[in-house]
Amino acid sequence: MYISKHFGLEELVWKELFKELHDKNMLWVLYRKFDDRFLMTIDQFREDFGSTLINNWSFKDGLWLNGIYEYSCARPAIIPKGEKWSFYTTHVDFNTGDLKVKKYKDLVYADKLIAYNEARQYIIDHPEKYPYVTVLESGDYAPTWVHLATSNFRHQSGNIRIIKP
Repeated sequence: MYISKHFGLEELVWKELFKELHDKNMLWVLYRKFDDRFLMTIDQFREDFGSTLINNWSFKDGLWLNGIYEYSCARPAIIPKGEKWSFYTTHVDFNTGDLKVKKYKDLVYADKLIAYNEARQYIIDHPEKYPYVTVLESGDYAPTWVHLATSNFRHQSGNIRIIKP
C-alpha cells in the first residue's frame, strides 16, 4: 500500500467521507481505495512543481486558493448539491485530481493559462516521470489547474489522452 508523501487524506477526499472514517478510526480504508499509481503521480507532480493543493476544505483559512475546494480529487457519485456530473467522471474512481500550483496563484489570468498549459506539456514530455498518467484535461476546460488521471483510458497508441469534456 502506497501512502502519499506530500498529500494528506483530507486533501484527497470530500469532507463528509473524511469525517465519517475519521470518527470510526478507519482512515486507513481510504488508502485502499486510491490507485497507488495516482498517489505516486501526484507526489511526483508536487516534487516537480512545488507546493500544490488539490482540496483545501480542511485548512482553516483555505490557504492560498481563492475559494474552498472539496471535490477536486475523489468524489461521491452524486455530489450533495444534487448534480450528477460527478457520476460520469473518473474522480469517482479515486484516480483523478485537479492540481493547483501555488507559484501560479498570483499570475494574471493569461499567464496562468500559459503556466498550466506548460505544466501539462511537461507531463507529456516526461513519460519517465509520469508513466501512469493516462488522461489530461485540455486547458480549454481546466484553465487554472491540471486535471490528471491514472485511469484505464490511455490511447491504444500508448499516448496520454487529452480530453475535452
